[in-house]
Amino acid sequence: MAMSDDKEEVPKKGGKKKLVLALIIFNLLAAGGVGYFVIFGEEPEEEEGDSDEEGDEEEEEPMAGKGFGPLVEMKPLVGNLDDPGAGRYVKIKLHIEIKSEDDRPQVEAALVPIRSELLVYFTGVKPADTIGSKNKKRIIADVTDLVEGIVGSELVRRVFFTEFVTQ
Repeated sequence: MAMSDDKEEVPKKGGKKKLVLALIIFNLLAAGGVGYFVIFGEEPEEEEGDSDEEGDEEEEEPMAGKGFGPLVEMKPLVGNLDDPGAGRYVKIKLHIEIKSEDDRPQVEAALVPIRSELLVYFTGVKPADTIGSKNKKRIIADVTDLVEGIVGSELVRRVFFTEFVTQ
C-alpha cells in the first residue's frame, strides 16, 4: 500500500518548554533530596563486632533534643568547580545557625568575607567530590570550619545547605 501525502505533519509546540520545565523540576527534587540527606542523613550502620555498647549510650543524634537557633541567610552563591575545560559549577544557598540573636550583626557583617572564602573553597572541589551524602557531609564540615574561622566558633552552631546544585 502506498502512503498518502495528503496529511501534513503538525509541528509539536512547547517541546523545549516542557524539557526545560522537566529539568527544573528534576533539579529541585534532586536538591531537596540532597538537602534532606545532608540534614537528616543517618550514619552508616557499623559492622558486627565494631560496636561499642558504652559509646552507643553516650552518643546522641547531632540534632536530637536541640532546638534551632536564629538563622542568618546567605544569598545564593555560584562558583566554578575544579574541572578545567568543562565549565562545571556549583550553586549553593546556605543558612548559618547562630547561638544568639545578639550575634546576628557580627555574622551578617562577615557575609562578604564568607562568600569570598566559599568561592575560593569551591574552586578546589572536583565535581566527583560533590556526589553522595558522605561527600556532602564533608563539605558541610569544611564550610562550617571556614565560617567559624571567620566569625568565631563561639557564634556559630551549625551550617545548613538549603540548595546544592552542580551543573
